[in-house]
Amino acid sequence: MTKSQTMLNGIQAGSSPANEVSAILQTMENLGIPEGNITPRVNLLPYGAWAALGRNVMKGQKACAKVTVFKAFSSTKKNKAGEMETKSGKAPRGCSLFHLSQTEKTAKK
Repeated sequence: MTKSQTMLNGIQAGSSPANEVSAILQTMENLGIPEGNITPRVNLLPYGAWAALGRNVMKGQKACAKVTVFKAFSSTKKNKAGEMETKSGKAPRGCSLFHLSQTEKTAKK
């Protein structure tokens, strides 16, 4: 499985708070895409996910920027009691989303 396909699987399995979805819908409406045509994780995906589906974002298309919080894991270490312990945290990461109407099928070579 490629990195893009792994990312696509993670996107389709995730969930977003309602305030994030409403902000995305508003941004896409500002780009001229009606709210009724937008379904996050179905027809609104990042560039790499579209590539995994065999589509390219058309030249000149504007993205909807979104900040997502990802789980970030550090290495496993022994604590004072001698037990193994894994520390984890969260980190923000930017993401650019494109609608299906902003993409085209990749030409097969």
